[in-house]
Amino acid sequence: SLGFLTFGGNAADFILNNYSTKDPLASISRSGIAMSVIFAYPLIFLGGRDGVLDLIGVQDRSLLVLRWASLGILIVITILAIVVHDLDFVLAFGGATLSTVVTYILPPLMFRAVVEAKKQEDQYQTELWLATAMIVWGVITGSFGMVVALRSFKI
Repeated sequence: SLGFLTFGGNAADFILNNYSTKDPLASISRSGIAMSVIFAYPLIFLGGRDGVLDLIGVQDRSLLVLRWASLGILIVITILAIVVHDLDFVLAFGGATLSTVVTYILPPLMFRAVVEAKKQEDQYQTELWLATAMIVWGVITGSFGMVVALRSFKI
């Protein structure tokens, strides 16, 4: 927000691009972000790869399977990086989908699962109805957000 206060409407999407390359604090900040990406990517990638393997039902976690899965995912990510030049689109689409799922869809699904596992559906009829309404609201708002993001997509 300080960068926006400094540059106003002329602020670039990546705020550090507004600062001089000779500015030592901006250089330290750029280095910090680079280090964060370099060291966080493997952790995120491994979790994502394992999640993809779980979603498609792969039980075999041999080294060969893990290497081929990693290669396949890296190829898809690389193709997406070549095709999608607009970081605004990536952020808008991710925000529309992921934040909506985490905020509006997963919590009520977890609540429903706990209530059903404890066989207490009769006690929580109103709450279950509200949880279902919240899931529907999340799907609707997430869908609208995806449509808006997709309309702004430029190759």
